[in-house]
Amino acid sequence: VADNHPRKASRDDYVDDLLQKTLSRDIMPIAIQPIYQAVTNKIDSLDVLARLYGNEGDQIPSGELFAAAARRNMVDRVDIGALFSAGKLAEDYGETYFTKTGITSESIRLSNVALRDPGFVDNVKKFFEKYSLPKSYLHFIVEHSLLSDYRQDMKTIMDALKEFGIVWEINGVNEDNCSLDELKAMGLMDLRTEMSFISRAVNNQNDYQIC
Repeated sequence: VADNHPRKASRDDYVDDLLQKTLSRDIMPIAIQPIYQAVTNKIDSLDVLARLYGNEGDQIPSGELFAAAARRNMVDRVDIGALFSAGKLAEDYGETYFTKTGITSESIRLSNVALRDPGFVDNVKKFFEKYSLPKSYLHFIVEHSLLSDYRQDMKTIMDALKEFGIVWEINGVNEDNCSLDELKAMGLMDLRTEMSFISRAVNNQNDYQIC
């Protein structure tokens, strides 16, 4: 039976090296995903996704990117890199572009590593010192599963950024994994959820207030 471990080790080393070289340039490549709002029939926000590219310009799968970041203790640097790349994007396009298109925000998905790092709040403040954007322009996406596992550790950082003016979005909310009382207590503004969850909430008078 062939031993595939050397090949895997070689691939891991290759991706690790790519990531280190990319982050040494203090910029993280990003992909932009427009978010369509069915209610308004418009695109009003952009999701910002960290990306890593190989020596031939090929995209490294996201799973390999974040596995390399975890191996090298660089997950927080990937998050921060994507954050500042989003700011540069907004600066490059300029205010006129966003006014004409109606785009009002960029959303960045965060890892539990960034949200447990006390220095992350300072990095966000540095972001707004560098880029002249309204604080409501920046949204942070957090997976609901992370909140369930790390809520107490993250609470101080999330509260500080919410007070600073940052909008939070919770992704992955559904009927099976979420307490409405929990969401109300957090006071987070935006939910990314399944229609069944909303249907259940609006049909329940006690839950209607969060919708």
